[in-house]
Amino acid sequence: MRFFNPPQSLFFKMGAPHPPYSGFSEATARDSRTRTPWEPPASCLAKQQIAFDGFRPEYNEERPNEALGMETPAALYRPSRRAFPEKLSSVEYESWFTVRRVRSNGCIKWRGGFVYVSATLAGEPVGLRQIDEYLWELKFSFHSLGILDERIGKVLPMSPV
Repeated sequence: MRFFNPPQSLFFKMGAPHPPYSGFSEATARDSRTRTPWEPPASCLAKQQIAFDGFRPEYNEERPNEALGMETPAALYRPSRRAFPEKLSSVEYESWFTVRRVRSNGCIKWRGGFVYVSATLAGEPVGLRQIDEYLWELKFSFHSLGILDERIGKVLPMSPV
């Protein structure tokens, strides 16, 4: 039996490159004037931003897009009629909710311990509403996130029924 080193075995499993499976590289090779702000990457974020700022007008205003019927994104853009508020209102809960603020690590303090909720909600208040002796519905604003089971100290997914 012959053994392959990892790169060879990966190539062996994947097979040789084939145009239908490498569409991005084929498409970019086809258009020699295709320019992107990330190839080659700049030496620092500030230089990378400058490269991106130079690329954006070309992408939005000059290059037609096949998915847009060969129009440019700028030609089809329409601003929203809905105004976006300057500042979002803070999340509030009814008086029967117990409110906890999510820590930077995604946990809330609960009954002398910590329960992981989501790092995405770090700094945000979540509401807990008791639904059974050891079960609490966990919400962010009006979104149900799951059920906190005090016995195991974990948030469980909402039941599909």
